[in-house]
Amino acid sequence: MKRDLTRASMWGRTSAHTRASATVGTNLVGVRVRVALAAALALLGALALATPASAFVKATSFDGSYTPARVMVPERMAVDTSTGDVYVIDAANNVVDRFNRYGKYLSQLTVPAGSGGTFGFDDFEDSVAVDNSSTATQGNVYVVGENGSLISAFRSDGTFMWQVTSVLAGHTTGVAVDPTNGDLWISNRDSGGMIRLNAADGSSRGDTPLGTDQGLAHIAFDSAGNLYGNSSQGETVKYARQVGTPEFVDPPSFFDTNFNAANDVSVDLVNGDVYIGIDFGILVYDSADNQVSGTPFGSTLSRLSGVAVDGAADHIYVSNNDTNSVEIWSHDPGLRMDALTVTAAGTGTGSVAADHGAIAGCGGFGGTCSDNYIDGDTVELTATADAGMTFDGWSGPDAGACTTATVCDVPMDAAKNITATFSPTVTTHTLTVDKSGSGSATSSPAGIACGATCSAQFDDGTSVTVTATPDANNVFSGWTGCDSASGTNCTVDMTSDRTVTATFVAQHTLSVSKNGTGSGTVTSSPAGIACGATCSALFNNGTSITLTAAADANSTFAGWSGGGCSGTGTCNVNLGADTGVTATFTQNSSGGGGGGGGGGVCPQDLTKCPPPSISFAGFNSKTLLVSLRCSGFAGQPACSGKLTFKAVIKVRVKHGKKTRLVKKTITVATASYSVAAGGSGSVKLKLTSAAKAALKRGALTAKSTNPSATIHLPKTKVRKKKRH
Repeated sequence: MKRDLTRASMWGRTSAHTRASATVGTNLVGVRVRVALAAALALLGALALATPASAFVKATSFDGSYTPARVMVPERMAVDTSTGDVYVIDAANNVVDRFNRYGKYLSQLTVPAGSGGTFGFDDFEDSVAVDNSSTATQGNVYVVGENGSLISAFRSDGTFMWQVTSVLAGHTTGVAVDPTNGDLWISNRDSGGMIRLNAADGSSRGDTPLGTDQGLAHIAFDSAGNLYGNSSQGETVKYARQVGTPEFVDPPSFFDTNFNAANDVSVDLVNGDVYIGIDFGILVYDSADNQVSGTPFGSTLSRLSGVAVDGAADHIYVSNNDTNSVEIWSHDPGLRMDALTVTAAGTGTGSVAADHGAIAGCGGFGGTCSDNYIDGDTVELTATADAGMTFDGWSGPDAGACTTATVCDVPMDAAKNITATFSPTVTTHTLTVDKSGSGSATSSPAGIACGATCSAQFDDGTSVTVTATPDANNVFSGWTGCDSASGTNCTVDMTSDRTVTATFVAQHTLSVSKNGTGSGTVTSSPAGIACGATCSALFNNGTSITLTAAADANSTFAGWSGGGCSGTGTCNVNLGADTGVTATFTQNSSGGGGGGGGGGVCPQDLTKCPPPSISFAGFNSKTLLVSLRCSGFAGQPACSGKLTFKAVIKVRVKHGKKTRLVKKTITVATASYSVAAGGSGSVKLKLTSAAKAALKRGALTAKSTNPSATIHLPKTKVRKKKRH
């Protein structure tokens, strides 16, 4: 391939910290004579005629305004293609700044104290690379600094991993990661070649350095694993990937850049184009050494030191050391920049600043600021009220979900207009609600919700009404500290800090139960218990309650138990908790209406009561119907139980060669019953299959034992089948 014999030396430049003009001399290396200034001017003229700068579009730029140091001197860069984040070496502050793909500052990489040497960046003797492989180390960041002697490693979250001294003699100035396998490579500008390191700890893998006849300053990989580097001889070289050992074809091929002062190299992992940074622009070639139409950028750059490419976003990042900024370029001539306009409005003053870009300190009465952002960016706006002022919120057609919070995120998918409103701060006073007892309080205007919020700020002069609501089993007793009070409402004029108290009184349940064979009523003073109908009621804590018992006719009040009461007089309860009291009434012996002995008193269990009368009510081949009358008095609990009829039948069983008749007890029918005390009812019992079979052979005598009854069931008729 052809090579220009007049090439400028890239090694003649001074440190990035001094930024002095480089002294360009001539050096004889082999047959190459380097005359930097003449070659640069000749190349500029030739490229200006051959390829117009309009093939690239400058979208925007960003600098160190939002970094902790507020200023940076950008050098080499690298792109994390999975996130679009851009890592920029800042030679002025010896840090690596991380920005998103739109230029928003995110974080910094630094070497922790005690972990090793500092970065110590110096113009061309530094480099940064990101692992863009799909391996476990994807996203790791590797940095060369301290005059090329130290290599530092970080995880994708910024965590420091390790730092080692270069295994290559001389100045190690290049670092790159093979995207096909995650291998870490470093290179040396002093003809030390390049070599792989272990990505886990930076140790040597024991390989022999490759390309020892070429000092490689900065290196980069394409997606196929081919390696490109800035040669110390001025050329950009390509080491083709091959299977086996060594990893690359050596000697390399040379890219015909027609200029030897190549400061940096980057490869588009999407299409394989190679971007070569020179002092005043970018040369772009495809992987076959064909210059891509529309390059370089032209004369817009005069102090370039780094280039990085994000092929997925079509962003080319260029560090411009004249302006100490990073420029974002694109191939897309239709790349859209959306304008964000911010207006400060209202009767107060304050300012609005963006987290990146030129909008900063925008404020005053009706002040307007604007900047252009790449379509797809998100801008974070922060409003700050001046002393004695209040930020009232965001408004305008594009305010979206932004309300009164001081931070507003604006997605740049079109031109946006946002208004921030400020007003003079209004004097406020604090209203506090104290509570005695259990209940809640709410205010109008809103602010107090007590429960959770028992104090709130209200503007000076505001009239506030607080409403009390007792909890369950509590009553509201009253307010103190109000300007006026009515029922559960308390009104306060907020001319100063105020405190009001709502008092709630707990209530307890007094329950009365009645016991015994008799009946009667119980009433209370104060009113509440009227038992009969109402046998429990709520009373305020500490209330003294008098209970009075009155027996019904044919009954006698036998006495109190529970609640501290006894005897047959009144029962006095001083209520301090839920309390139960029992009143016992007995049935007089002369009372009527009962069945059986004991003066008509019948426990409501038929197994213990005198037998109820059971009569035959009906019968068919499937069911038996009986009538049942229960002893007892109306109003007493119902009688219930299970009624079972059984019968004894004779069956023939085989005994040796003969048969004989034996007796067998079968269940005829069974059913549950429930009959009101003093009342009657009918019970339907379903015949068992054994009973149905027996009734086809003859009549049955069915008996129940509890209660006792005997019923005769006739033989059922069997229909004969007609013969045809």
